[in-house]
Amino acid sequence: MLRHRAIRIAPIFIVLFWLVMMGLLVQREVITPNSAALESGSSQPLVPTDTWMGIYLPGDVRAGFLNLRTIPGIRNGEEGARVQLTMQMALTLFGHQTEMSLLGSAWSSFERGLVDGDFRLRSEDTETRVVASRKDDFMDIQVHTGGEVFPVQFPMRGQPAMLGGGGVASIAIPRLEVGDQYMVNTFDPLSLSVQEARIRCVAEETIQVDGASVDVSITEVTINRMKSTAWVADGGELIRLETPFGLTLRRISSQEALSKVDLSEATMFLGATAIEPMGEQPFSGARRMLARLSGVPHLERIPEDDTQHWLDEDTLQIVMPPEAFEPGASNLLSEVDDPSLGSDPFIQAEHPVIRNKASEIIGDRTEPWDQAMALYDWIVEHIESEPVMSIPSALEVLQIRRGDCNEQSVLYTALARSIGLPTRVAIGVVWSAEYEGFYYHAWPEVYITENEGPGRWVWIDPTLSQPIADATHIKLFTGSIDRWTELLQFIGQLDIEVIEIE
Repeated sequence: MLRHRAIRIAPIFIVLFWLVMMGLLVQREVITPNSAALESGSSQPLVPTDTWMGIYLPGDVRAGFLNLRTIPGIRNGEEGARVQLTMQMALTLFGHQTEMSLLGSAWSSFERGLVDGDFRLRSEDTETRVVASRKDDFMDIQVHTGGEVFPVQFPMRGQPAMLGGGGVASIAIPRLEVGDQYMVNTFDPLSLSVQEARIRCVAEETIQVDGASVDVSITEVTINRMKSTAWVADGGELIRLETPFGLTLRRISSQEALSKVDLSEATMFLGATAIEPMGEQPFSGARRMLARLSGVPHLERIPEDDTQHWLDEDTLQIVMPPEAFEPGASNLLSEVDDPSLGSDPFIQAEHPVIRNKASEIIGDRTEPWDQAMALYDWIVEHIESEPVMSIPSALEVLQIRRGDCNEQSVLYTALARSIGLPTRVAIGVVWSAEYEGFYYHAWPEVYITENEGPGRWVWIDPTLSQPIADATHIKLFTGSIDRWTELLQFIGQLDIEVIEIE
């Protein structure tokens, strides 16, 4: 199994989902302009649109397309617009050819904002479907994954724009003058939350498009400190969109968009997410590492636990459990937060299939650490380590028996929680000797009690076949998929200097 190759996939599905939503962002015909724009009359009336964008990797290599269609209309007496999107991508990830598609549509009322939506993310033999329906001040969500349906509900206030994803938004952009900006709420179906976006016009210029001069506005959009730049022509036509990750959207014809992608060139952009460290040379298996972090704001939000802690405002120390670490006979469940034992639409710890499989794996083992290691051994032996462009779901991974660090961590966490082991998913970076850099990664943590001592969170890494994760892991945050878009603030920004390693 290719356990050394699946460590860098944590941000892939986030970045690709983010890219699709960026395409929606700059279509001013997509939904209702914000209220200030309506009052000033600065927006233009909605008309049907059919926009084709090529998706390009660094080096101007086309990897797929995004098609956006808007259809204004009236439903139940309300004016609004239906948006339909189709995205297809083909990539070669570490020698494995894979394809992904995102299909969906949503209706937005000019008066109330987002009303409903239905989106499907497909990659080979996996599919995740999210169906949203607004009822008064609440949004009802149905997540279809692993052959099951899981309901979620959360409050919706105001008139959120139709879509946002991982730091982007689908909103109407009225004509702005240089220096103008406004804020708008957006609904993010990836994190199932409402976030705020800042829209700002930074410049105007004339560029050449297909041999013709075109006047464009250069607009920056910032959500969660992530910023992208769009070149938008008069009338709201998107010409070009640049992201912080090396991916670009560019206006092309439908014929060019639908032409076949050359998989020999469309390889995954490793350089955009790699972190080449300064200082000492890291090595796998290290038991202690001292690392200075920089490049991103609010470093204090990076959490501490028994494995990593801050020595000062920018220096982390990561130390594996001592050689004398002796797991105890029971877990101090009262010391851990409820979320580490809970279930959600992607970590289905309470599902009978998950519970039955976990019980089968642990057999008659009663010691928590023995149970944790039995689950670890089963993941290493039975889940093929392979890159997957999907939203990870424990039930689905259990069915298809393959996946990268996301899938393996989500499945391990669901199995462990189902038998009462407090477990959470850590998202961070880890050293790769093969590619000589730190790459984004996910791994599970289990809360274990030491003999006659307090409990501690023990980092476990089945993807890298490390029963206890080595000290080249740096945890940036913990949480389920609703928090994974927080990675976007680190990608392409985080710098690491290794001060000491042993």
